[in-house]
Amino acid sequence: MSKPANAIFGEVPFSAGSVFGIRRWTERPDREYPLVGYHYGNHSWVPDVMVAVCAVKRHEPIPHRAGTVDCTCGLYAQWSPPQDQTWWEKLDVHPSHGHGVWGVLEGFGRVSVGPKGFRAEKGRIVALALPSELVPMYRCPRYETISEMLEAHPLSTWDSVRGLAKVS
Repeated sequence: MSKPANAIFGEVPFSAGSVFGIRRWTERPDREYPLVGYHYGNHSWVPDVMVAVCAVKRHEPIPHRAGTVDCTCGLYAQWSPPQDQTWWEKLDVHPSHGHGVWGVLEGFGRVSVGPKGFRAEKGRIVALALPSELVPMYRCPRYETISEMLEAHPLSTWDSVRGLAKVS
């Protein structure tokens, strides 16, 4: 039985600076900011700091900041790339999602962490694995391969952050 997203990506709050994880975007050249979330493709990622807003916020009497442990809102990233290399390669181009773009996300602000990754209130793309002529407005280092990107931009790990997490 699989755990819900708020358990594997945010079982405890974290408040010790930034965390770094890997995630995937889809390139949509028709947008002003062409990187959009792979699973939630209606939201373009801005080149600077992206701030998450809870999708159910408008239905709640008291709004909350994204990245809390009791909601699934936030900017998601994983501590490590998927282990299944076949799955990883298939995601590079998806017929209904477009060109896949992998990158390193710095998460900060209110952050919840779990064994698979994190959900952050705020985030910034710090590196991309794609040719530099694509999405030029994202001013961060570019790498030809995901392996080169991860070598230059190490990811945080669950072991390194769980001891810093606030446990109530």
